[in-house]
Amino acid sequence: MSDYKLEYKIENDIAKITFFYVKHNSQNKGIGTEALNKFIDDCKQKGIRRIEATIDKNVIQFYKKMDFTVDNTPIYETVPYGNYLQDYVKAFINI
Repeated sequence: MSDYKLEYKIENDIAKITFFYVKHNSQNKGIGTEALNKFIDDCKQKGIRRIEATIDKNVIQFYKKMDFTVDNTPIYETVPYGNYLQDYVKAFINI
């Protein structure tokens, strides 16, 4: 079983991360960084020009470290996993 799960959808030349999770006991070991770097490389090879994600405020620093731009405006909508996004913001990277 993998130490992480990354789900996404592609719309035109934009990849939208819909779910990205690293198992708790695997966090802070570089697994998330490695997984996201691989995803970015795969997107580049497919001609994707931008990656977007709706992220929890607790992981803002991780995405900034990965060169994503973070819009700190709170989001008030629901997501497929049933959470209300009051503690979430948008992040994106142009590749």
